[in-house]
Amino acid sequence: YGQRATSETWIEEAKNQTGLAQLKTNRFLANAALF
Repeated sequence: YGQRATSETWIEEAKNQTGLAQLKTNRFLANAALF
C-alpha cells in the first residue's frame, strides 16, 4: 500500500501544480499522453 500511496501523492501534486484539478478523460493512457 505504501507504494500506491506514494504514486497517488505524486499524481495529486502534479494535478495541483498544473491546474488539472479534473482530468480530461477517465482513461489512464489518454491522461498519460496529456502529460
